[in-house]
Amino acid sequence: MNSVHDGGKPMEVLNYKARILDAAKAIAREEGVAAVSIRAVALKADIAVGTVYNYFPSKAELLFDVVEDFWEEAFSDVSVEELLSQDFQHRLMAVYTVLEKRLTEYRSNWLEDMALLKWPDRDAGRARMGSYDEKIRQRILRLMEGDAALDAYPWTETFTKEAFGTFLFQNLMGALRRKEKITMLLEVLDRIVSRP
Repeated sequence: MNSVHDGGKPMEVLNYKARILDAAKAIAREEGVAAVSIRAVALKADIAVGTVYNYFPSKAELLFDVVEDFWEEAFSDVSVEELLSQDFQHRLMAVYTVLEKRLTEYRSNWLEDMALLKWPDRDAGRARMGSYDEKIRQRILRLMEGDAALDAYPWTETFTKEAFGTFLFQNLMGALRRKEKITMLLEVLDRIVSRP
């Protein structure tokens, strides 16, 4: 174990950034995203406010990393390789189930809270949030690969597989925001891919 000495007492060298993120995620889970502030995070992490600012120059930067960490953790629960042996409807349902479970760990409607936050730099906020959306959309498109029904579907120039993947992504995220099941979305998917 790495340690340093402070007045003769050994102290563990800590990863402050991880500690700050853990504190911010705990506040978001327990009290809602709106309760996350630099001061609250410093208090929860038991570190100085200045230390938080050393790693995150603004609340927006901290929240961006919380969001990114949330999605990475959520998708770490999804084994793409295992899902590829199933049809796409089962793959999509598995992703929905994992994301729904993750979101229920948060006290408030986390996705809705994130959408309503006022970012100091609106363009940067939109771009950063858009990059997370794109990562999720790309994962859904990857899950569409190798599905016999989707591969055999007569896609057109206007109704492409990628456009359909985007439609599925938008509706999946909308259902999660509204805390709805995706039964209707799965029915639409089934009717489209099983049509003669």
